[in-house]
Amino acid sequence: MRVDTHHPEVIVIGAGIAGLTAAYVLKRRGIPVKVIEAASRVGGRMTSDEINGHIVDCGAQFLSTEYRIISGLLRQLGLWRQVRPTSRYSAISRQKIPRKMRIDRPLDALTSGLLSPRAWLKLCWNSLFLIGPLRKRSLSDYSLWSEFDSEYLTARTNSQADRQLIEYFYEPMLQGFYFQTPEETSQAFSNVLTAFGLRRARTLALEGGMGALPNQLSRELDVELNTPVSRITFSNETVSIETPSGEQRADRVILAVPAPMAALMLESRPDPFSNRLLATEYSASINVAVVTDAQFTLPGKLKNVYGLLIPRRERQDIAAIGLENNKRRSCTTKGQLLNLMFCHESAMRCMPLTDAAIVAQALESAEIFFPSLSRHVQQTRVYRWPVAEPGSKVGRAQDLQGYREQCAKKQPRLILAGDYMSMPYTEGAAASGMWAAELIACANKR
Repeated sequence: MRVDTHHPEVIVIGAGIAGLTAAYVLKRRGIPVKVIEAASRVGGRMTSDEINGHIVDCGAQFLSTEYRIISGLLRQLGLWRQVRPTSRYSAISRQKIPRKMRIDRPLDALTSGLLSPRAWLKLCWNSLFLIGPLRKRSLSDYSLWSEFDSEYLTARTNSQADRQLIEYFYEPMLQGFYFQTPEETSQAFSNVLTAFGLRRARTLALEGGMGALPNQLSRELDVELNTPVSRITFSNETVSIETPSGEQRADRVILAVPAPMAALMLESRPDPFSNRLLATEYSASINVAVVTDAQFTLPGKLKNVYGLLIPRRERQDIAAIGLENNKRRSCTTKGQLLNLMFCHESAMRCMPLTDAAIVAQALESAEIFFPSLSRHVQQTRVYRWPVAEPGSKVGRAQDLQGYREQCAKKQPRLILAGDYMSMPYTEGAAASGMWAAELIACANKR
């Protein structure tokens, strides 16, 4: 086996947004770094495609005004001019009717008919007690939410109002955005969602698609594609990385791939925090992009709605529908682009099916809200995500806090990064990469 003796100081494994952010920060600190990636492209689940002139976000769907780290990267890389606000309106179905609302108008949840007066008052009451603790807490670093990480969201559903809040407010958001259930979601993460609402965060889109950011980051870096890692070992103050083309070595490694992949690469991980974090379970999803002809029109209730969420009591297979022309409102391409996103259970069941079978099921589910959709379909594309989003079961925020404190003391040669190492969205992944890079940069100064 060939051994690369001229190793860089740091190797980052994984060219998703976590790994690319880590490498970018290290390079700006003057630390030699190389990124290796198993796939033939960068971005991981933050990628975009083009269909008939439409930009399709294949995995990660949007940004937020509360994404501080990603906003900084976009500005540094000259991409901020591509940032556009999406439509302010979203909708959640109840009795198969889209209940339209704006995040900056809490009363909409009542006036739209989504929540009963009692459920709406309970939501306001719960939010009132959280305004202080959540007002300035970071929405990038999940370890800072450990004080709320002691029970599940459904632990205190004693009244009908509580149950209605779960079924028609939290559950559609958790499944539609993160493919999770409230029964397996910590109160800590549900408080994160509440914080977005309290701060009236706005969703943002990139004109060039979500993949524009990782693509631009990779142009600044030394990235080696088509290089899968089979094993990582430690010896003589170096880290050895086994790849099909030979062994690579580095002084330090940032392992920035999803937890299931990372666990397979590591032979040794003796500390309990790493063990538990690497056992993080992921949900699955399938995204079906549907391009229609110019004759297709959106129903009146969805004319300027960006996203429709479907509660489990009403869904078949689809948990969320993105009305992409209302995301990129400057789109002049004829026809509509819809992103039909499967819930976790349906995605797991449908993953082995052919693309044609998956499209058929997606259209059947979507036609509850778009009755004539099948007659207007021009093109479809299927994107399978068997490892879509990390779960946030009770304990993950606490383990993250323990892991970060441990790393600050011991300065390990291998550091974990990725969305399971912070918030389960793009900002959290980028934040974990930045944290790992800063840890190494600080160690190098000593």
